[in-house]
Amino acid sequence: MAEKLYLDTNIYLDYFENRHDNIRPLGFFAYNLIRRCIEGEVKLIMSDWVIEEFGKIGDAYKINDLIRTLKKHGSLLMVRTNSQDLSKSRKYKNKPDTLHAILAIKTCADYFVTRNIKNFPNFQNSINIVLPENI
Repeated sequence: MAEKLYLDTNIYLDYFENRHDNIRPLGFFAYNLIRRCIEGEVKLIMSDWVIEEFGKIGDAYKINDLIRTLKKHGSLLMVRTNSQDLSKSRKYKNKPDTLHAILAIKTCADYFVTRNIKNFPNFQNSINIVLPENI
């Protein structure tokens, strides 16, 4: 069975905006992960929370187009946030980020992929938290 990845919203931003930091091509790393999903090498778990969060800061058309592409290739697993997930996230300082980790764990993702690893110290023992270039 293919590994399952849950991508934090910042990875989608890297992909769609082809972002770079001072030395690294962040968009390229994100592209490689999404390409692997489309090719069926790995499955992508996407939550309604990612879609909502991305819609506030990015182009909703882009994320919806990606969803259609991934569905067409059978590479997408969707997860919905429920009241229990929200309740768990309220126990932590950074509720929006924490909700991503909770959803990744809930769906038994093999990896939670983010640029903000330091934001998730409470989840290090529950899920593999990695940078996209390390997968």
